[in-house]
Amino acid sequence: MSELLLRYSHNIVEHLGLKLYQNKPTRVIAELVSNSWDADATAVAVNMSMEDDDRWVSVSDNGHGMTRNELAHNYLIIGLGRRANATDASRDGRPLMGRKGIGKLAPFGIAQTVDVVTSAIADGVPVAHWLRFDLKALLAQGDGEVSYHPTVLFDGGPLESIPAANDSTGQVEVWRQRIQSEGTGTLVLMTDLSLGRAISESQLIDSLGTRFTVTLRGGFAVTVNDVVASTGNALPEFEFRIPETGHSVEMVDEREVKFWVGFVKNASWPQDQAGVGVYSHGKIAQDRPFTFGVKGKEIFSRYMFGVVEADWLDEFGADLISTDRTSVNWDAPETENLHEWGQAKVRSWIGKFELWRQGQEAAENRRLVKRAVQSGSAAGVTEPEEEEIVRLVSLITPSFGKDGQAKEDLINAVSDAWVQRPMRQLVSDLWDSVARDGGMPPEAFTKVIERLSSHSVPEALNLAVIFAQRAFALSRLFDYVHHGSEVNLQRLIERFPWIIEPDLAVLTANQALKTAVLKAEGLGQIPTGNRIDAAGVPDTNRPDFVFLSSPEDRQIVVVELKNPQVDLTIANRRQLEDYLTWFETHYPDADRRGVLVGRKPVGMSTPYNNMTIIPWTEVLGKSRARNLELLAAMLLRTGSGAVGDARIVDALQLGGPEAKALLERLAREHSELSDLMASFHEVPSSSPSPTK
Repeated sequence: MSELLLRYSHNIVEHLGLKLYQNKPTRVIAELVSNSWDADATAVAVNMSMEDDDRWVSVSDNGHGMTRNELAHNYLIIGLGRRANATDASRDGRPLMGRKGIGKLAPFGIAQTVDVVTSAIADGVPVAHWLRFDLKALLAQGDGEVSYHPTVLFDGGPLESIPAANDSTGQVEVWRQRIQSEGTGTLVLMTDLSLGRAISESQLIDSLGTRFTVTLRGGFAVTVNDVVASTGNALPEFEFRIPETGHSVEMVDEREVKFWVGFVKNASWPQDQAGVGVYSHGKIAQDRPFTFGVKGKEIFSRYMFGVVEADWLDEFGADLISTDRTSVNWDAPETENLHEWGQAKVRSWIGKFELWRQGQEAAENRRLVKRAVQSGSAAGVTEPEEEEIVRLVSLITPSFGKDGQAKEDLINAVSDAWVQRPMRQLVSDLWDSVARDGGMPPEAFTKVIERLSSHSVPEALNLAVIFAQRAFALSRLFDYVHHGSEVNLQRLIERFPWIIEPDLAVLTANQALKTAVLKAEGLGQIPTGNRIDAAGVPDTNRPDFVFLSSPEDRQIVVVELKNPQVDLTIANRRQLEDYLTWFETHYPDADRRGVLVGRKPVGMSTPYNNMTIIPWTEVLGKSRARNLELLAAMLLRTGSGAVGDARIVDALQLGGPEAKALLERLAREHSELSDLMASFHEVPSSSPSPTK
């Protein structure tokens, strides 16, 4: 007869039982549930009592159970792999969750005493065994390879003969009655708990819903104190789901990936429960929070609960999943394409949710706007203006969640700003700051703009503020082109990309891309030999690049800026080519373009369709022309265009003397603006000018 002896190496229990699972009851129970799955159980019962004087947890199933031989040669050998091959299945053909053979140590993370009671078919009849393990005795075995004799409470016999009286919790008898008809199964009973806090039933059900996918399918039922863990109580309530029901299937590296994603109505859960969980064989492999590296969309990913099932992750010869099932080795070549696929999916999911949320917000905001106008709390506007206000506030209100009062406050402020009601002193404060700071950099000016936001007046909706920003940018551009350096121009373009081309207004400076490029240069992945013209030039005046991108890096524009006083060279163009080649390799799906800006020699051109060479004089001229047209359109659309429209007058006058002087100088070459300036002189303002 095989001896019932536990064999293990020094500290193995402490490191793989205590430290890996210490005070993590949901992970401990998850390990036991996965063992039940591997034993082909169809029902798993998690019972627990959190009474202060007698706390215990039990996990029982109706699986195949273990014979005495299986206990001795499989269960009692720590670290014995569950599979001979990575793709091995259970006796009934289930894909195995277990792999490393250490899950049996998990109970010691929360309990001092662990009882294992099991019944399996031997010689055609059920035969039961009961072993008891004491953690203190296990840890007292000394150094080196040691062994431990568990206490044998029942060494083989009929199920009905188990001495259930030796269990003060009553769970042995409950389990025996539950499996009486099948005659097989296993019970793991944890007592003398070392938990820091009691386990919540709802928390445990939530955890089972997030750590498994099989627990919510047919053929494998899990209960917690007799409450079934189902999609209704184990998963959050979603207001938007992709697909609406079930899951989608795609192929990655010719391997099947199943997935679905839901967005909750409110993000009341802890942040570490949001994101995507990656599962293999029905069990978590990459735990949340996880977004495949997608950053900058936290306002929406905070509401996301995604499920990606890739069973093949656990079927490679190399083990790519961490021991505690919290992370996948995404640096391995086997997972590289799945990670890229996941990034694209997360961006797509968030984009679809954002559009859907805006639609939902628009309907609600339309109702709020109409109510505010009818009640008089918001300024009256025309119907087209009302729709524009709804569109604009709907871009902002998704971040307000369910705060109805905050939405109403924003709508009132936007409506007031739309008809130019903001306090004149607030605008005077803006221009006083500009005058006082003199040639302030864009960052300082932006801080002044943000002061308007703190007064609930979004600067993007105040015509005077929009013009102030554009006038400031063009004034700085004129100064830098004639007297500045690349560093000045670089900061200006990063802040105001529309200066180069109007289409770039939707892009933003991407410092992460810049960091990646500089790292690639340091590693020699991007040649730097074409920078020979920078030799001897101080660092502050050396050429630099602005990397602009869309939120999802679908569009990338590399802008190389050269000193307006120095002719461009072929080397400059080659340097830009090197950058575009690097982006082609690392961002193959993006729309990539390059723009070289400097003093362009006669005859210099580019043979590439995705590269443009522009002289600074052209940038300055076109920016002025484009933004004068924009200004005229902005002013005209505020009203009927009649000379007596007070809002046109206010929008012009609010800018103060500096804006007026700039307008008058530029109006000499722009007939439409000239007409507007003439009307400005003809009609008195409806409010006093900002004081200096």
